[in-house]
Amino acid sequence: MSLLKLISKYNYFLTLTCCILFFVMVLLGILARYILKTPILFSTEVSRIFFVWACFFGSALALEQKSHITITFLTDWLKISQKHIQLFANLAIMVFLAAILYSSVQVIYRLWNTFLPITGWTQSIFYFPLPFISLGGLIYLSQSILSPTKTQGA
Repeated sequence: MSLLKLISKYNYFLTLTCCILFFVMVLLGILARYILKTPILFSTEVSRIFFVWACFFGSALALEQKSHITITFLTDWLKISQKHIQLFANLAIMVFLAAILYSSVQVIYRLWNTFLPITGWTQSIFYFPLPFISLGGLIYLSQSILSPTKTQGA
C-alpha cells in the first residue's frame, strides 16, 4: 500500500470516528440533561474537541479528494492553462500548509500548560491533529506536483 493511500485511509477513518464521537457526546449530553435531569459536565468540552478534530481531518480529506469549492471566473476570463493554474494553486497551498505546520507546533507548545476547566486536559488538545494533517497535505501535494497522473484520481 502506498503512503498516499495509507494517509488517505487513516484520514477517512479519523474523520468518521470524530464525527461519530461528536454526535454520541452531544446526544449523551442532551439525554442526560433532559431525561436524567443530570448534565454530563464534560460532554460539552469533549464534543467540542471532536467537532474541531472532525473539521480538521475533513478539510484534509477534502484536499486529498479535490472537493474544495473552486471559483473559475478568473481562470475562464484569462484563458490560462488548467495545468499551470493547478501548479500555482498547489504551491500556494503548500506554503500555507508549511505555515500551519510551523504555527501549530508553536501553539501546542504555548498552550501546553493551560487546561480546560472541566476535564483538566491541556488546551493544546484542540491543535494536536494540525501538524499531522499539514504534513500529510504537504506529502500529498508534493506527490501531486511530481507525478500529476498518479494523484488525479486518488
